[in-house]
Amino acid sequence: MPIIRNIAVFQGLWFALVYFGDWMLAPAMLWFSWHIYQYSTPMECRAIPIWIIGGLMMDQILSLLGILNYHEQTTAAIPLWMIGMWLAFSTTLAHGFHWVWSQSPIWLLIGSIAAGATYVFGAQFAPLSIPFGIWPTLAILTACWLLYFSFVRYVAFRST
Repeated sequence: MPIIRNIAVFQGLWFALVYFGDWMLAPAMLWFSWHIYQYSTPMECRAIPIWIIGGLMMDQILSLLGILNYHEQTTAAIPLWMIGMWLAFSTTLAHGFHWVWSQSPIWLLIGSIAAGATYVFGAQFAPLSIPFGIWPTLAILTACWLLYFSFVRYVAFRST
């Protein structure tokens, strides 16, 4: 049941952050804090900050390269709602989405395609555009997520 709750809360926050933007940063921060306090293991507490920084860096680089274009972006930094997204997503990596990076490599590929697809899908509703088009962007994002999930795996095993 905790795994289902973990995924359900993340999905709810994903939709809220995509639709309502920066206004949903506070709920994402509250969930993140509650998760750390209530559910996190010592390994996860060591890994989560690294996972968040890695994810934020990935999105920042994709934005600077013009692969992702945040409409309300007035500075080089990614928007607050994406920071909330990474706070919420980081709580799933040792729980609800543990299977993506800890099992067979085929799950790593499937999870990476799915993660990339969330950007393409989210761009239909969020203040985000993908200037290179759907398929080239999905290919780039899948490659990035393959690297990211490999990074998650490395950090998790080093943190134990």
